[in-house]
Amino acid sequence: MSDVSAPDLPHGSTRTWPQDWEARKAGEGCPSCLRVGVPEHDWGVRVYEGRYADVYMNYRAHSRGYCVSVWKHGHVSELTELTDEQVAGYWLDTVRAARAIEAVYRPAKLNFQALGNEVTHLHTHIVPRYVDDEQPGEPLPFGSGGKFTLTSEELHTEAQRVRDALA
Repeated sequence: MSDVSAPDLPHGSTRTWPQDWEARKAGEGCPSCLRVGVPEHDWGVRVYEGRYADVYMNYRAHSRGYCVSVWKHGHVSELTELTDEQVAGYWLDTVRAARAIEAVYRPAKLNFQALGNEVTHLHTHIVPRYVDDEQPGEPLPFGSGGKFTLTSEELHTEAQRVRDALA
């Protein structure tokens, strides 16, 4: 484990986050770092290769067209760690892909969720919302996995539709 110290807790507080949180946040054992720049991996298929982010459509999805934009220049866990140029580039890459997702799937709303509470590598969930989803007006619940799983053939077909919209 790396020598990364935890922030001080206020007197009387009990730690609720995992003991290895600071090491994970620093990039130790980061699963996304292993997948950066890879066109296809066990989580999904790249639909957009940007200068600052790669965007992947996942096998396990929360809604049709669900993708994840992933920072591609080393381990970073917070947007605040980036320069202004990097932040702008990351969001531009993310929004370019989101526009294609919007054109293909025509959702009622797109949610952008930059969480990092489980996988600490900087990433943003691009979540199309539809008029028939189960939680209108609220974020979709993010448990382990997604609402449904695409087959390899379905994923490649859907990913190509997004790539075609980007062209």
